[in-house]
Amino acid sequence: MSNFSFFEYSYNPMKESAPEIEKRLTLLGFYKRSEHKRSSVALWTQGVCIILLRPTAKLQGHSRITGVGIISDSDKIAEQHNATPCHETDFLVLDLQPFRFYLIEEHSLDWIVQNNYDQVSSHANIITVGFEHFSGIEIDTDNVKIAKTFLDLGFTQDGTDSSTRLISPNKRFTVIIRHKENLGCHTVIIDTHDVFKTTANLIINDVPLMEFNDEPEDFKELTHKIKGYDCIAFGKYNSYSIENYIPRDTVNVNIIFRQRKQYIKVSEVSLDYYATRKQTDSIS
Repeated sequence: MSNFSFFEYSYNPMKESAPEIEKRLTLLGFYKRSEHKRSSVALWTQGVCIILLRPTAKLQGHSRITGVGIISDSDKIAEQHNATPCHETDFLVLDLQPFRFYLIEEHSLDWIVQNNYDQVSSHANIITVGFEHFSGIEIDTDNVKIAKTFLDLGFTQDGTDSSTRLISPNKRFTVIIRHKENLGCHTVIIDTHDVFKTTANLIINDVPLMEFNDEPEDFKELTHKIKGYDCIAFGKYNSYSIENYIPRDTVNVNIIFRQRKQYIKVSEVSLDYYATRKQTDSIS
């Protein structure tokens, strides 16, 4: 069984400094957990969200998400014949240029980290408020190999005329692939236990959020919080996703963070809503 593990976030140290990148991640609530013993690659975490931060002088353009880590069984990994060892991370990598798949055998992630990374922080990894786990990504690409690799690794597919939806075997992570402007990893979706407290923490850290100022529908006792914290709600009271949105200015990827109840799938409705909202706001 294959499931999502982490995002790779790359930056070019000739164009953006490490302290600058690290400050952005810190403002979002991440902290550096460990650093590779023989390279400058580091693992940043928040809750069970993991980011593999990789400096590379080969990166063109701004810092951004450039890959995913996938936990899979040895048979499925063996079928990826073009995957090669990556010495700066000590993971096996399938490089589809510019998108990379890190392939990790089940139960081996902890062993690799313990033996090849030095612990930097012993910060307690217990969620009170903040991001809990990555639950999806929107990728704008015409590279058909990306969707095929997810399928080869055991993700299932559905979708519409405008997109492809790929769902991990444990149903906790969704990939939506669109074919528009080839913008790469466009939007990340993150689940949180409390969208309102997470919103408050980000405001305190001066992280810019989208302004909604909408009159929410009736979500009973949650209605005043949705309005007061300027969030947006999709669904109904018995099945909802209450969300907030960080535009890509902070880390060059849009971030949707959400609190949900019996609202499992990442919905294109919310992705399209934010895209339309940004267009409207830019005109006004």
